[in-house]
Amino acid sequence: ETPAPWCRPFGQMLARRFALPPVHEAKYEPRQIPNVQRDMAGTAIIRPPRELWLTLLGEMVQMVNEAVRRRASCARDASKPLSLEYMADRLDIDEPLVGYLVVTRAEGWLQGFVTYTTFTTWHRDFRWDSLNPVLDLHHAHGDSDGEDTSAVAAERPALLVDEDGALAVELQAQLHAGEPDGEGIVWPRIAELSLLGALGCGRQLVELVIANCEAEDSPYEFLVVQATDGSIPFYEKMGFRRVGAVTVRRRVGADDAEADAEWRPKPKPGAKRKLAAAAARAEQVLSPH
Repeated sequence: ETPAPWCRPFGQMLARRFALPPVHEAKYEPRQIPNVQRDMAGTAIIRPPRELWLTLLGEMVQMVNEAVRRRASCARDASKPLSLEYMADRLDIDEPLVGYLVVTRAEGWLQGFVTYTTFTTWHRDFRWDSLNPVLDLHHAHGDSDGEDTSAVAAERPALLVDEDGALAVELQAQLHAGEPDGEGIVWPRIAELSLLGALGCGRQLVELVIANCEAEDSPYEFLVVQATDGSIPFYEKMGFRRVGAVTVRRRVGADDAEADAEWRPKPKPGAKRKLAAAAARAEQVLSPH
């Protein structure tokens, strides 16, 4: 199950694959890496080219595993670390690939990283729709997996969500074009925070990305991220809200008109659908993306 995207609004449409080099582990012990200090003393931030990113995959995996280990020592439920496969896929496909590394000045040990890119999807019928009846944005993933989690859910604070669907309507209205079987459908005004791993510098790295996206010469109007349950409070503090993203389940070979007729939603009893006029096609039966 894919985590629901989170979005923060702001005031070459291309995706391709690159060859990946061998993955090498770090030559230092991850447990020896110090957390970044609040004033960033003893720490350097660099903006590497894609070629350098690809050589650091081993260190990145070790660092995020160490970050999860440290968090698990002081948190009841730590999130799973980013996988090697996922990070390799993002570094391989994301175009443009923009990001920063945080390293110790003395040793050059990796303390954090962040990357962002132009949001791209390979689903023809992907759409932003926070009001679709198949979605439940108010509950974290896993709250309804068959177990009695009512006590756990009650302890969690209410999620910040796109209550009226206005944010989803704004996102859906953004320019997008492309082919799912080719370069993908690219949304050039929406940035996606694709990778984030940090030992005490996560806030600084996200703030850096936000500052870049809010710059006068930036093409982006919004920043989105797929947040895990454990990272939800962090992103909420950074100004993100949960927004619905769905794709249409259509019969193979059906065109748009047939799909509209075949996949009609069955509203929940007594539920009132408040779909915006700009999201007319959201009347199809959709599956969470």
